Amino acid sequence: MNWEKKVVIITGSSMGIGKSIAEHLLHKGAVVILNATNAERLESTRNELIKFEKNITLIAGDVADTDDCRTIINTTICLHGKIDILINNAGISSEGSLKATDPAVFKRIVDVNLVGAATITHFALPHIIKSKGSILFIGSVAGLHGIGNHSAYCCSKMALSALVQSLRIELAETDVHIAIAYLGFTENSKEKTILNASGNRIPQPSRKNIKQMPLPVVANKLINMLEQKKQKMIFSGLGKWMYFLYKIRPQFLHSIYMWIYSKQQQKVELH
Repeated sequence: MNWEKKVVIITGSSMGIGKSIAEHLLHKGAVVILNATNAERLESTRNELIKFEKNITLIAGDVADTDDCRTIINTTICLHGKIDILINNAGISSEGSLKATDPAVFKRIVDVNLVGAATITHFALPHIIKSKGSILFIGSVAGLHGIGNHSAYCCSKMALSALVQSLRIELAETDVHIAIAYLGFTENSKEKTILNASGNRIPQPSRKNIKQMPLPVVANKLINMLEQKKQKMIFSGLGKWMYFLYKIRPQFLHSIYMWIYSKQQQKVELH
């Protein structure tokens, strides 16, 4: 694929995976729309990528807000006249049992991860159908089977699969490419936070004992999906193993998650 002058919207791209994808695509000559809720952090990201400034557009906005989604799409069209690719990367996670989690926190996770992706896709679709472009959803292996203390996140990511399947049926007569990536454990930015059961932001828990995929590797694989028009990809060896169990031995996978949850609860009780 020739990325020169391709117009790409990446939600949640002020840090982490979104930022890494943006940097790779800017090197390839793409025009990239950076989006995040934090305008200051967006500006900081542009400063880091200043040599590509002419190909960067910043649009602050929350994908959980319908008006913001409409603005992101309309502004992109006004400035660049088209949209070739939409990467639904914006996401947020939480930690806590359903019993302990404030319903507003659960709603926030679903609004960002699922409803936000569906809403911005809704506004982008006419333009992507016209350009015969691509829509990539950033999913997770956590969306294959529910995980204790992460029900909101798992629900939101699991539902993305249904959204992708429905879109493929609805757009079967178009040339639009719909893809979903099931990410495994990935390196996080130091600034990465999640919501606790009460809705307060806390640092992303450490994953010292788990091998994590470097951000540049993940970004390259995601771009490869778009270039080769792959519909689905499972990331990391652990992720592929979990997917295999999900397909072949779902009860065994359930037992593994039960064991992990039990160990976590024991640690909590010790403290």
